[in-house]
Amino acid sequence: MIILYLLLCFCLAVLISELFSFGRVFYTRLILFIFILFSLNIIFINQNIIYLPRSLLLGYFLSNIPLIVAWFGFRVHLSNSITLVLLSLIGNNSLSKTKLYEMYNVPDHIKSRVAELSKGGYLDNHGFLTQDKKSKLVLLMINFLRS
Repeated sequence: MIILYLLLCFCLAVLISELFSFGRVFYTRLILFIFILFSLNIIFINQNIIYLPRSLLLGYFLSNIPLIVAWFGFRVHLSNSITLVLLSLIGNNSLSKTKLYEMYNVPDHIKSRVAELSKGGYLDNHGFLTQDKKSKLVLLMINFLRS
């Protein structure tokens, strides 16, 4: 039950952080994300929603660290992959926004991403999502990040 509350606090912190990011890069709001996460945990403990003996409090709070690192890694990977593709297109050239969009070729980029998902086992031979937990979690993350 404690693990469920830990994950609930984490998911709420992600939701709040993403909804109120105001277009800022994740690096600049990491401290805010950590503050939100630990605040939610403290609120849950103080309101007796989570019952923890004092001996488990430190362990409970330390259990947030792997979740923070995993989320940070995911967000950094996502933003860096987009940035690196755009930087490789720009190179040493001075490009307008329109020209960059044409070079980025969004439809072909989407096709290559779908091919990567297929190679990774997230999509079956017909292009449908495989019915396992890993694929469903990725779809959930994609839908969340698109909104």
